[in-house]
Amino acid sequence: MSEKEYRLEVSTSTKIVTAVALTILAAFGVYCLESGVRETLLFSFLALAVFLLFLMMPTSIAVDGCTLTVKRVVGRTRIDVSGIERIEVIEELGRGLLLGSAGLFGWYGVFVVRGETALVYSRKERDLVLVRVRGRNYVFGTGTSIISQLKRCVQSEGSRT
Repeated sequence: MSEKEYRLEVSTSTKIVTAVALTILAAFGVYCLESGVRETLLFSFLALAVFLLFLMMPTSIAVDGCTLTVKRVVGRTRIDVSGIERIEVIEELGRGLLLGSAGLFGWYGVFVVRGETALVYSRKERDLVLVRVRGRNYVFGTGTSIISQLKRCVQSEGSRT
């Protein structure tokens, strides 16, 4: 089976949150540079944290057989999705962030989704796909277009047994 790649679309709310956050950070940076060493160090740590969030931002998801590869600005995460237990569409992610980013450069990290923790890889908060694999939940911001690829994986698993 050949690899199919899904680019992660950026929602309007992500663009707004990112633009506002970076504007505030830049204004704070100007203030800190004029204020002194402690403030400049604080700004440096905040800027570094924002830069690290940018580096972790997912950009696309590739499906090759039963392996999903989440491509980030720097690095990749491979997820074996053989053994899919459930696939469902989520209309909206909500505000259940535990660790990660909720709007700044996207929506990714560990969230509470429908009462359970899930690893989220998205750049939008709507039109998501929840996939449960061997007791772990993953949410992908590809929209429903990825579902047919995932169902092929389920069918190939069924034909092997």
